[in-house]
Amino acid sequence: MRSLTDRLIFEVHRVKLDLEELLNETTILPVQREYCLMPGLPQPNNTWGPLSSYGLALQTQALKSCRRLFSHLDLLFSDSNADSQGAVERARETFFYWIERDKKGWDFGLPCAVEDLRIQLQSESDELICLLGGAKAIGRVGTVFIPDTNTLIRHPDIVTYGRALRMEHNDYEVVFTPVVLSELDKLKIHHKKEALRESAESVIRRIKG
Repeated sequence: MRSLTDRLIFEVHRVKLDLEELLNETTILPVQREYCLMPGLPQPNNTWGPLSSYGLALQTQALKSCRRLFSHLDLLFSDSNADSQGAVERARETFFYWIERDKKGWDFGLPCAVEDLRIQLQSESDELICLLGGAKAIGRVGTVFIPDTNTLIRHPDIVTYGRALRMEHNDYEVVFTPVVLSELDKLKIHHKKEALRESAESVIRRIKG
């Protein structure tokens, strides 16, 4: 298992790769003025082009990895200063907008070229990595484990995590993210294999104490 900051730096890189793939399938189109519904009012210059079926699959993957990343960042920086929280929030708004595109194209901030989005993606990713590197350098975070669902099913006894890594002091935290807790609940109820349902239920009982 990685420490919290190392794992989050890895997740930032993974989200960046997912978004780069999505941007490779993205087009930005100029708004056709003759189709504007409210003539005389300011109109955006550009809109998102439609995604192919492959692009929609990339969109789903990017949304999943982005949700996981920011649920972890929220845990780490929940009590940090306004600058740190602001950097996380800016990246969140940018990344989720590029994925969900929920303004229905009416966005005055959308540039003319996808390359401009790539430049912004690099900048936002670098800022998150610097933020995490700074947290690690000043000892902001000790040893923190964030097990995923598979790890908890296979190794439900969290007391043994420190011994497995031969830590000199059994001093660490284990963080359970909302995504993992939700997945455990789904496995407990819906998985077709009874043994896995029972394992998920056992893990939940351990977590609740």
